[in-house]
Amino acid sequence: MLIDDTEETLYVSDTGNDRIIAFKLVTGATCPTGTSKTVDGICYVKKFGSLGTTDGKFDSPSGLALDTTNDLLYVADTDNNRIQIFKLTT
Repeated sequence: MLIDDTEETLYVSDTGNDRIIAFKLVTGATCPTGTSKTVDGICYVKKFGSLGTTDGKFDSPSGLALDTTNDLLYVADTDNNRIQIFKLTT
């Protein structure tokens, strides 16, 4: 997992479910519009990916890296032996 400090977003590689999950980190208990409260301070934003070998699909995603200059998320797609790159949108 990693935290994007500029957007206050937590990205989690959900390896066993072959997906990435994004959470918004907030102060207090109120979540922004379009998100849902997980616990105080953490709001569910979205998940993406599923098992597969095509673009946007994963097989055991594990490592994450962030390029905040270019708004890119790098995902180590472990069992597909590749790195996938995603453009982040706010």
